[in-house]
Amino acid sequence: MTTKEYCNATPPVASCNVFINEYILLHGIDYGVDDAAYISSIFGTLTTYHRLKIHYAADGVPYIVFKDVRLYFDQFVKLSDDFVIPYKDKSINK
Repeated sequence: MTTKEYCNATPPVASCNVFINEYILLHGIDYGVDDAAYISSIFGTLTTYHRLKIHYAADGVPYIVFKDVRLYFDQFVKLSDDFVIPYKDKSINK
């Protein structure tokens, strides 16, 4: 399964506002030897999908690196179950 297929099949569990108009949605975490996070980046109508390695700070706090910016998991906000995702309109993702 590709990263795009995984992100489209799995609803996001958390979000983070990275830049002025760009949002990151965390769809899931792949645990293993190298932990990875599946994210989608939304910038206007453009959506990109990424599988990023999870790093750990010296004090044990996990973070990912996106566009040379450290995003600590503490910065993410948990989404409720009734959250409606406007980008899930299939006409945008084609």
